[in-house]
Amino acid sequence: MNMQHIADILEFDLEDVEMLVDMFLTDAKASLENVESLIASNDFEQMKNISHGIKGSASNLMLEEIREVAVEIEDLAKTKTSANYHALFEKLEHELKTIEAIKVAA
Repeated sequence: MNMQHIADILEFDLEDVEMLVDMFLTDAKASLENVESLIASNDFEQMKNISHGIKGSASNLMLEEIREVAVEIEDLAKTKTSANYHALFEKLEHELKTIEAIKVAA
């Protein structure tokens, strides 16, 4: 992820993109705090809502890897498909941590 590249495409200042990514990471991590209980209770509606919100924000910020995982979770939750949601949410958390690490290293 190159924040300057994203800023150029979105026609934003780099500082604005950095701020938006920080806000996205904070919000996404907060959204994922209750995932364990949602999975345990098969609360597909909430899993769908959480992944939908993350998908939209990730898409706006051009964070494609995160968007793809969120789409997968949302699509499965919409159809109430039995899946390994733990693995999918762990993958989503991993992608968030990757973005965070890249941002810190920059």
